Amino acid sequence: MDTVQTKIKKHQEILTQYINDLADEKNDSIGNDFKHHAIIDKKINHFQLVRIGWRNKKYIYKVLIHISISPEAGNIWIWKNDTEIPIDVELALEYGVIKKYLTVGWLTTDVQEVAGYATV
Repeated sequence: MDTVQTKIKKHQEILTQYINDLADEKNDSIGNDFKHHAIIDKKINHFQLVRIGWRNKKYIYKVLIHISISPEAGNIWIWKNDTEIPIDVELALEYGVIKKYLTVGWLTTDVQEVAGYATV
């Protein structure tokens, strides 16, 4: 059984890799007029993917993904996902995160429990 600090460190490594991988993938895609940046703050454990650029003379700054790590339990909270990427599925299947250590912030606690997500 992992301690909370061990879980936090492990999840920091995973989320840092995940957000950086997404930014690289988006920046390498054909026809992309925007820059995608990984914003990583390990002190407060927040991880974001943002899109920055211009479209039709209009400046665009958009947070596409926002994920954090709970300091109480070390679980991963997905707060925002303005993409078609199934973040929880990718983190579980490709990065080895156990589903009971994940939660989706916009779901109520009872739905999180029924779906097998963490609630803390």
